[in-house]
Amino acid sequence: MPTKSRLVFLGFMFAGSALLAGAAAQYLTIVSARSHLQEVADEAAISGVLALASSNDRGRTTAQHKAAIAAGNIVTNRINGAWVSITPGDDLTISVRISAPQQPHVLGRGEPVEVVGKARYIPPEQEQYAQARQSVPSE
Repeated sequence: MPTKSRLVFLGFMFAGSALLAGAAAQYLTIVSARSHLQEVADEAAISGVLALASSNDRGRTTAQHKAAIAAGNIVTNRINGAWVSITPGDDLTISVRISAPQQPHVLGRGEPVEVVGKARYIPPEQEQYAQARQSVPSE
């Protein structure tokens, strides 16, 4: 028959194992949430760049506005309750920052999850120039 001290020890072992399992599950949840947010941020940035490319001939301000709307639509269709900042840059870039509310934590209060997706539009004439420069051997 087990002694009282062995039963107490086994109780602590079980509680410690349960706590570690909970922490591991929490870690996987946070990693999964971060991965999903990053995927959405990247997709939104690419969508914004595609909108920028299709409306670039209408003026930079209009193109940036359409790019921000396209990126915002991706985020709002895929994520609820997140804070989003979409910044179209003058250098034909789109930056999408997504911050989710605090994730619960096994040992108390969790941290918010924040990701950034960026994409850049390279007009076809610049792309050909960049490729030509890469193929020229350096001295």
